[in-house]
Amino acid sequence: MKIIAVKSSPRKNGNTNAIIERILEGAEENEHHILRYDLENMNFKGCSACRACKENGSFCVIKDDLTHYWEELISADVLIWGSPNYMGTINGTLKTFIDRHYCTKDKSMKSKLQPGRKAIMVLSQGHSDSSYYLDNYRFLEKYLKTHEMDVDMVIHSGHTHASQDKELMDKTYQMGKALSDNE
Repeated sequence: MKIIAVKSSPRKNGNTNAIIERILEGAEENEHHILRYDLENMNFKGCSACRACKENGSFCVIKDDLTHYWEELISADVLIWGSPNYMGTINGTLKTFIDRHYCTKDKSMKSKLQPGRKAIMVLSQGHSDSSYYLDNYRFLEKYLKTHEMDVDMVIHSGHTHASQDKELMDKTYQMGKALSDNE
């Protein structure tokens, strides 16, 4: 099984990255192939709306640090996307990355990806009510479902570091461990 984990937090040891790494620890027990993309350390830009992806059926034609990602995305079984909450929603880094996924739809806006993949959204917010920004995160869930993905959401809330929340760390570890080739 191939798992792609995309981190958008500028804080290497922040909450979002700690949760993603805990999921991956569980997944590594099953010896899955894991690819990590740390967007903060990558050179990429937003979608240029060139429409080459629609006209020639390819994925994004922009040559930057995401070129390898598109090649791997085709055969990925699980996508993990993580972001801290900035101004009530995902951060701009992840939003720019998501905009580039325009290339994952054909001219008629049908998915170029095989259905049945799993997606895990990892979100971290300072507000103590985990449902407070939920409506703001739903756009991402809706987008992933247009690719017929099974979507799970993990929300860390409050000002205690995620690594100190034993229940959350156990839950996310088990989430990663439960990923199997039979999903």
